[in-house]
Amino acid sequence: MKINFRINETGEKYLFFLLFLLVWVYVIFRAAWSPITHDEAETFFIYIQPGKFIPPDAYPDANNHLLNSLLTNISYKLFGNSLLALRLPNVLLSVLYFFFVFKLSGLLKNRFNRWGFVLSMIFCHFIIEFFGYARGYGLSMAFLAGALYHLIQFYRNASLRNSALVVVFLIPALAANLTLIHTYLLIHLLLVLFIIFNFRQIKRSVIVATFAIQIFAGAPVLYILAKYSMVLRSGGALYYGGTSNFWDATLGSLSAVLFRPLPQLLSYLFVAVFAAALIIFIFLVIKKFIFKKENLFYFIFPFLLGGNVVMTFVLSRFFGVNFPEDRVAMYFIILFAGTIFFLCDTALISSKRWRILLFTPFVFIIVQFFLSLSIRFTSYTPEYRVPDEFYNYLVDESAKRDFPPVIEAYRLHSTEWYYINSGKGNKLSPITYEIFPSASAEFVIADNKEFPDWNKYYNELMFDSQSGMYLLKRKAAIVPQLLFATDTLMNQSDSMEYFNLIISDTDTLVGRNILFTIDMQVRAEAVPFQTAIIAAASGADGSTLRTQALEFERMQPDWSANDGEVIRMSMLLPQIPEGTNRILIFVFNKNKVPFRIIRSETRMYSYF
Repeated sequence: MKINFRINETGEKYLFFLLFLLVWVYVIFRAAWSPITHDEAETFFIYIQPGKFIPPDAYPDANNHLLNSLLTNISYKLFGNSLLALRLPNVLLSVLYFFFVFKLSGLLKNRFNRWGFVLSMIFCHFIIEFFGYARGYGLSMAFLAGALYHLIQFYRNASLRNSALVVVFLIPALAANLTLIHTYLLIHLLLVLFIIFNFRQIKRSVIVATFAIQIFAGAPVLYILAKYSMVLRSGGALYYGGTSNFWDATLGSLSAVLFRPLPQLLSYLFVAVFAAALIIFIFLVIKKFIFKKENLFYFIFPFLLGGNVVMTFVLSRFFGVNFPEDRVAMYFIILFAGTIFFLCDTALISSKRWRILLFTPFVFIIVQFFLSLSIRFTSYTPEYRVPDEFYNYLVDESAKRDFPPVIEAYRLHSTEWYYINSGKGNKLSPITYEIFPSASAEFVIADNKEFPDWNKYYNELMFDSQSGMYLLKRKAAIVPQLLFATDTLMNQSDSMEYFNLIISDTDTLVGRNILFTIDMQVRAEAVPFQTAIIAAASGADGSTLRTQALEFERMQPDWSANDGEVIRMSMLLPQIPEGTNRILIFVFNKNKVPFRIIRSETRMYSYF
């Protein structure tokens, strides 16, 4: 029997459209203006810029969200490396998410449930925020919503079109976020179970075609991506997640991003509402409501939510897989919302009071949306953002001297710093971070957690309230002492792997800071030019005790101009350790491609 639920009121449709449009405009502004995140910058430099994101050629890391890397690479080639260009695929596919939120809401008969579901999904800032990043989480939510809608439609109408579209949307969802592998399996299981229990009522052609699609499309993709996931895990690349328990790692981390003022309260509300939903579901089973063909689709969301929770526990208990945290657990939000609002849409929940009580957690989520409204704020590693005001201040400071100042920060700032710096003409040196906080650099970017006693050595210049970061300047003046100076050039291009600039055999610099300044003109045909200047302190056994790298491909990919490209940078080896007997700085040509140093002036200084 074909069942049709429709949103009948034209005004309601227009209001939905207006809300979606307003939120989409917000997504566009955020994509253009919110600071680049550490993971986005890493994805860009490791996968997008070199174009190597397809396994096994790609560097094995969970940061490679395959679908996101593919789409972002296409956008990069078409539109360049601006923030909006890199994030454009997510921005465009947010429309798909809005569309299927609208379509899913249309399956709900009760207006309160319909609006509750829509508002919870489009005013969940945590989800919406990720459509403004070049990451796979937002993409996965868009395609998952599509798969869920067509799965419900298949339960209601059992058409080949819907069973095929379930797989069509599931494949990119999994390719965007490998954590959805549980959901992928469970949805395929739901397809199979429905066919088994309704074998006589479904057309044979639909059954055969559905199984064929699962066998020849769904299963191979699952095998390939599951195998890739195991490769990542065996290499220690599936590192994100919690090891404690589901309450702290998954529920606690989600509550913290969904309602920042009182995350623990939201955790308890989630549990209370989940318990109520479980009771409702059990009652529906006892009453045999859930087993009537026309009501089977109400079973889908509870099954997927409960199944994911169970599989998470099983994988953690028997295979040591981490519990999903915050963004990795994002799919639980739509499964939880779907469970509550679809169960509330049954005839059992007729009281508006009960609907309002079950809606309570989502009120907090919606409130958090409006508390978080900002085109600059990021809940995604906010502590690693580099405020523009800090960068601009340091650029002005650098303009007053021959070489950029040395800046120290936590290591996870370094990649986004490269991205910001390259977009503004590489006016500053790369960040020093090896033994952060060393109190050796002239300037430091840090928060109170990373550098709690900074006021002993530094004065505050600026503070950014959104990230909690300070820009600090060292109290003690830096008085560098020149140790070595070399002028170098190459008369012609060469493919040598290493080219030394300075080698100093010494054991008298222990405890001192070694500063290098480089003024170099370089040319290379390879794009990207994957080469680095490496400064290092090594021991008698050849071990590296201190190091810093200046990576050419992260400054700019193309160094093929006829006259080459000029770089003027400073590099620091802080607090040379005991056992050091050699300090050197050299060019490391990673891929042994032809390059030429047209000229180079390198200076080596020491200071306390």
